[in-house]
Amino acid sequence: MAGVIAIASETFGQKPQESGAVLSANSSDLAEAEKAYEMGFRYYRGGGDVLIDHKKAFADFNRAAQFGLPEAQVRLAEIANSKFGLDFLHARDPNKALEWAKKALAGGLEAKAEAKHHRAEYELASLYLNGLALPRNYEKAAQLFERAAAHGDSDAKRALGFLYLGGLGVPKNLRTAEKYFQEAAADRIATAQLWLGILYHGGDKDIPKSFSKAAAMFQKAADQGLATAYDQLGNCYEKGEGVPQSYSKAAELYQRGADVGNWSAQIRLGGLYERGLGVPKDLEKAAELYRKVAEQDIKEGAEALKRLRQPKSP
Repeated sequence: MAGVIAIASETFGQKPQESGAVLSANSSDLAEAEKAYEMGFRYYRGGGDVLIDHKKAFADFNRAAQFGLPEAQVRLAEIANSKFGLDFLHARDPNKALEWAKKALAGGLEAKAEAKHHRAEYELASLYLNGLALPRNYEKAAQLFERAAAHGDSDAKRALGFLYLGGLGVPKNLRTAEKYFQEAAADRIATAQLWLGILYHGGDKDIPKSFSKAAAMFQKAADQGLATAYDQLGNCYEKGEGVPQSYSKAAELYQRGADVGNWSAQIRLGGLYERGLGVPKDLEKAAELYRKVAEQDIKEGAEALKRLRQPKSP
């Protein structure tokens, strides 16, 4: 793990190439860059015949970005801007995120989006959504995601589901969110499967609560290697929601999520070790897991450590 973090840090420590030239449409480099970018996305969020692997996704995005592909440069910007959820990088680097975002814009991302390249539309929308090198604009992001979705872009459909779920740039509408998540989930986009499961697990006046449907969606996403899905599915097994209650199965799933840095899985697994449920009681192991979370500046980890260290009442 340390070696991968060092590689990531070294790459983000480099200044993106100064040239703003867009690769020629006939360039073999462009073909190689686009191939690497698409493969990176398979590793990044599922939807292909490989398990999610953020290390491999990072390597592919980096290779495509060094060829000058603006879409891949946006991916690196988002990775550098992300605080959680990636199994090789936890520290944000907003400066590097901004550099990569500016590089993507200088490299012709907006022109490609205007020419209706759906991946460019998606990535430009991502910059507006996150306020990277462009003012945050949820309405503009939604418009671009809509355009990309109309071209069949499954990632854009997943993003639209998220926007309609939260009412960001569009009227809040859980039915419409469900529709977009379902369409993306049908294309095996693991993050869409995850959000669809979360939608069913919570329920709403417009979306009937269904633990069985939620667990089924979490299972699909977990089968693709999505760390957050391990955590959510483990929680279903711990509580017996939509699946037979099993602390040992919950511990197994939490462990898989914890192994790739999912802080929620680490907290939950620590709780099982603290109570001796599904695993032997081991307060030192619980403390180790809580400490990993606390070291990511997540308050739940520090709170769990504090509780664990408090003297127990006789």
